[in-house]
Amino acid sequence: MEAPNKTQSTQATPEAHTTEVLNYRNTQDERYDEIIDHMSRCCLCGDELKFHYETDYVLRTVREEAHCHSCGIRNKKESHSIQ
Repeated sequence: MEAPNKTQSTQATPEAHTTEVLNYRNTQDERYDEIIDHMSRCCLCGDELKFHYETDYVLRTVREEAHCHSCGIRNKKESHSIQ
């Protein structure tokens, strides 16, 4: 392996860096979309889940429930605290 020439620039050009950042963002956006799609579909039939939220301001919680209209399964029931 040759040593880098002292007159050669080893830094990427701004254009190359911009392209790299945009490619990273596109990959992250695609992954984000995949995750959201996975979380909002029924695990049995693949149909879209319907979400219902109830907020309790005294206990400072939000109760989240999801169910599928197609097969009737209720597969998410979570409680989240409000900060």
